[in-house]
Amino acid sequence: RVRQRLRSRGKILQLKQTHYEPKPEGYVPLPLSLMSSGPIRRMVRSETHEGNQLLDHVDWSAYLCDVPGVRWHPCGGWRVQFHRCSWEHDYYVRCSCFFRIDHYGFRKSKEMAIAYRKRLEFEWEEQVKSR
Repeated sequence: RVRQRLRSRGKILQLKQTHYEPKPEGYVPLPLSLMSSGPIRRMVRSETHEGNQLLDHVDWSAYLCDVPGVRWHPCGGWRVQFHRCSWEHDYYVRCSCFFRIDHYGFRKSKEMAIAYRKRLEFEWEEQVKSR
């Protein structure tokens, strides 16, 4: 049976608090999906000299995408999400597609994901105009 120590029983233990430091100008955080990938998470959280050297060589901006609905997925590919509803016409579209880097390569899969997302938006606009 697990028991809590008498002096800390019933108290909420807080993590170590640190002072707030404002983010620098132009700071863009890394996508949370990057930290969902086990090897990357272990490398970021390990504070070894070798891990820090490897992190310096990673181009983190390659994992960011300016197109809404396109993001890096921890399965090892780019994910496209598209969801639109037209309630008055009873018309719904929900699409989720993965472009894996082991099939197409990193850059090509990112380009294909962006092109597919733009195609979905274009087709939605055509559908709305035709009704």
